[in-house]
Amino acid sequence: MKVLKYVKKDAPRILINAPVTLVYEKLHCGSCFIVEDEQENVLGVISHADLCLPQKLSIRDILTTKPELTSKENVEDALVSMSAFGTDCLPVYEDGKFLGVVFQHDIALGLVNKMNRQSRVYRNMVHDLRTSINNISGLNTLLSQNVTKKENVELVELSAHVADHSLHILDDLQSNDTLEHVVETVSTDVPRFVEECAEEMKGRAFSKKIDFIYKITRNEFIFDLQPTKFKRVIQNLLSNAIKFTHKGGTVTTYVGIAKDACMIEIRDTGVGIPLDEQHYILQSPAVVSKIGTDGEQSSGLGLQYVKSSVKQMGAELNFTSTEGEGSTFHIILKRKQSRLL
Repeated sequence: MKVLKYVKKDAPRILINAPVTLVYEKLHCGSCFIVEDEQENVLGVISHADLCLPQKLSIRDILTTKPELTSKENVEDALVSMSAFGTDCLPVYEDGKFLGVVFQHDIALGLVNKMNRQSRVYRNMVHDLRTSINNISGLNTLLSQNVTKKENVELVELSAHVADHSLHILDDLQSNDTLEHVVETVSTDVPRFVEECAEEMKGRAFSKKIDFIYKITRNEFIFDLQPTKFKRVIQNLLSNAIKFTHKGGTVTTYVGIAKDACMIEIRDTGVGIPLDEQHYILQSPAVVSKIGTDGEQSSGLGLQYVKSSVKQMGAELNFTSTEGEGSTFHIILKRKQSRLL
């Protein structure tokens, strides 16, 4: 991460011959003055860390020479320089021209936020790997019942697809640039892609004796998607539908097209969402965990991932639910809103 991201260009400026009392009166912790001469040449930076008793007689007495950073330097090196020099801010230059000031507390806060984001990424990926591995387990359970059946060839192929998806998630997990990397989108036929995503979930549905139904248009709807990420969205919704539906229930994947919009629906005949919880399901950032109908563990991270990802792509996410009867989650894609996902 480069220091350019944290450069403040609007720090207040003060003339070198201004009354020194202005510095002591207006310079507070976490702030600075950019010191200039009468020709507006930058002479240096004074921060709160430069003030000490007894009070100095002039601004020139306070002004000390500080290490100069370039906009391309790493924030880690900037923090080392600040620590070594005993200051909380440093001037930043680009091609020899003064650019602004970078503060120690801004970098520290940025690093903390980056760590929090990275933690969420890892937690979501671990959650999705658990889903994929459960899918493989379900498919293998079906295979073990009668390995001589011809239809088990299809199950072997599905198991291989799910394993490949797990490897893609692991590739993302291993990448050091997971948070900073801008992924490339692929023009995708959404109905066919959703059908592929659903196919990979058949193992879990069949092993729980759930009727797994597709109602997917045969028409095309081309949309720019990041396939691995969008698959995680669809399969998280399907995973929840299966998880909270009793044996003998039904999970339906529906995809329809209307003008320039594509509607994706994941319907289940499961336990539904209590009315008093529905108002914050999509609004609240809180993670709510519940136990599935067959004792499956649920961290609540799957729906959090769906919410943040659908919002990122500029699509619409909503749901309807009746306790004891089931839930339907809707994703609406509009061509004019094509974004990364």
